[in-house]
Amino acid sequence: MRNNKQVKTTGLKRTAKKLRLLVVLAFAVVATSVFFSVGSSAKGTELVEYERRISELESKNRELQAQIIEETALKRISQKAESLSLGKAETVEYIGNIVSETDNKAAQYIQ
Repeated sequence: MRNNKQVKTTGLKRTAKKLRLLVVLAFAVVATSVFFSVGSSAKGTELVEYERRISELESKNRELQAQIIEETALKRISQKAESLSLGKAETVEYIGNIVSETDNKAAQYIQ
């Protein structure tokens, strides 16, 4: 009978060791899962922050583009020119003849 009790006790010890190992492995799996979940959550929060920042920058970009269009509008430039006392030229003088004469003289020296 003693031998039979030892076999039962040894079998129970093995089962207990297997159970402990199973519990440790299950704990390790759960801990790893929690670790990755927290990491994913942090990355998700960071992603939301980046998306919010992108939205802000796109809005600011639209505002700046509208301002550029307004500042470069022909009417605005005309008003600015008038405020600086710049107007249309009454007479226009071309220097095309002077350039042509210079080109002719240069051509003579080259030949």
